[in-house]
Amino acid sequence: MNIHKPETQFKRVIEYLKQSSTVSEHNKKLILDFVDYFLAEGEGHSEIRAVKYIYMLKKVSEFLQKDFTKITKKDAITFFKDINTDKEKMEWTRHDYKVIAKRFYCWLDADMKKKPKQLKEAIEYIKSQKVKRARSKEKAAEHMLKPDEILKLADHTNNSRDRAFILTFYESMCRIGEILPVKIGDIESDDMGIKMNVSGKTGRRYIRLVVSSPAISNWLTNHPDRDNKEAYLFCGIGRVNQGQMLSYFSARKMIFETAEKAGIKKRVNLHKFRASRASELATSVSESVLCKLGGWEQNSSQLREYVFLSGADVDKEILRVNGLLKEEDAGNGFKLSICPRCQQRNTPKARFCSSCSLPLDERTVMRYDQQKEQATKAGFELFEAGESTQDAINQAILSEIKAIHQENQVLKQELEAVKKQ
Repeated sequence: MNIHKPETQFKRVIEYLKQSSTVSEHNKKLILDFVDYFLAEGEGHSEIRAVKYIYMLKKVSEFLQKDFTKITKKDAITFFKDINTDKEKMEWTRHDYKVIAKRFYCWLDADMKKKPKQLKEAIEYIKSQKVKRARSKEKAAEHMLKPDEILKLADHTNNSRDRAFILTFYESMCRIGEILPVKIGDIESDDMGIKMNVSGKTGRRYIRLVVSSPAISNWLTNHPDRDNKEAYLFCGIGRVNQGQMLSYFSARKMIFETAEKAGIKKRVNLHKFRASRASELATSVSESVLCKLGGWEQNSSQLREYVFLSGADVDKEILRVNGLLKEEDAGNGFKLSICPRCQQRNTPKARFCSSCSLPLDERTVMRYDQQKEQATKAGFELFEAGESTQDAINQAILSEIKAIHQENQVLKQELEAVKKQ
């Protein structure tokens, strides 16, 4: 299933081009002729990519401010110089402008039998430009989302669906086009969590979900059509789109808004979830397992485009191999919190058990123990004291009770928030 609705986008961008007052009719015709040729080439040349070509060639036309067939070598030099030095554009955006301009003029060179001298010189210059497939600085290790940031995103969602989506999207390492079409019938619960069946570029595969399984189970209790195996797992919950597959644009908007709400300063987009998860797992699982999890062919060179390790990651792995790194020092915050009382699986870093309400983290347990000890101690002092100190002790106990009450109110609010998740 294509989640981008390419036919609709293609029609809209063509109309957008035709209505443009900044592109000459001559250039409009050439752009559309080139796109027809591009689509006629067949496999791998999709309408989604054609949409990108139309949009970018429109921008190229606006930059040149003349017909494509009237440019000079100087125009071409200026275009490539400005693209290369435009730091406001992402590295891959600059790369794509150069590739598309070069591909367009290679097509034009073959399509035009007779060309004026200045156009020939311009085309020769454009064709001579080498476009390197450089890695974007945006994909450096420090720009990847860390497990703590994923959990922070999940904690700032507005509902159980969005929380489940963020945790599942990250843990599964799915492409966005793989996770959105998943239906309730594609997931299966067992003693270890959830198995999710997805369809991707390398066929169908099962993905084991552990950390996100409590969030999925909680979302399913609120799902508008939870008993229907054909219902989309992540569906619309509004009046207009209830039950429909969550759209690509809705998912992207939700991620952007949640990141802003959570105060995450890094650039957050849908693609970064997959790259971040691959980078996290790269230090703990083999490349063959990583390929299987991510839906890549074995020994795929594409994996290298996704894994970004920092010096600290490498250092940590060397320490682990040499037995110098304790498990608790591994730094992986993306693990379940298991309740010691009822064995309930809770989302990472949960402070209270969602089943029995027992505090889960050591800090919260210590706070409760301290409160209990203080109250007990105050009670013994009350009985042992003489009448002369009774009033002073009563005041001290009253102050202690007020402090404990305030502390309990905070903990109560935190517990209620957990139960709503």
